[in-house]
Amino acid sequence: MARAVGDTALQWTAWTDITWSASGPDGVTNGNMSGLSAEIDLSALDNVEDVQISSKAKTASGTLGSNPNVQTYVAAPADDTNYPASASNYLPVGIPQTINAANTTEYSEVANLSDAFRGPPPKKFKAAMKNNSGLTLAGTSGQATENLVKYRALYRNTKLS
Repeated sequence: MARAVGDTALQWTAWTDITWSASGPDGVTNGNMSGLSAEIDLSALDNVEDVQISSKAKTASGTLGSNPNVQTYVAAPADDTNYPASASNYLPVGIPQTINAANTTEYSEVANLSDAFRGPPPKKFKAAMKNNSGLTLAGTSGQATENLVKYRALYRNTKLS
């Protein structure tokens, strides 16, 4: 059946890795947080309904701490430009990602930004990861290859033809 002009359809974007220009999650020591990622700007999409976040984490070899986990956080600009200066103003996304074994890649459950923000997700945001594993995260310090966050957006696409 053909779609009529003005019909809308919900669509997902493809999963996309979030990049860091510096201070990525690789090599972050226990108890510390990565720097903020590069900005994700969804303002070109019509009517973003939600954004899903997923992550992967891998520690160095060694003995894990008590309740080992990695938590993904997001930050949104207060004025479309300036992000919070303090990590205490970042929002946790989903439940902490449990680390079951050292030196093994672990994947998080998918989480929705609408839950973290208790409403529509922001058009722009940045991500960070906090390491609570008891070990240093694997990889070359400052990069985001062994430990990363990815996202996809659900948006309402207005069909014009």
